Amino acid sequence: MHSGIIATLADVTLGSVTAFSSDPPLGLTKANLSIDSLGTAHPGDWIEAHAPIWPDELSG
Repeated sequence: MHSGIIATLADVTLGSVTAFSSDPPLGLTKANLSIDSLGTAHPGDWIEAHAPIWPDELSG
């Protein structure tokens, strides 16, 4: 799988979790995304992303 697809998955996950980490949802989120490929995903491999947010850590 092309690393650009994996980067897109990470980008969408990061944007979604940060936008919906507050109530009401944030209208704009900004992040710096850098990808260092360590291996290869092959057809049939399962790819998923998780980005939990702990509110206590957001308040500083």
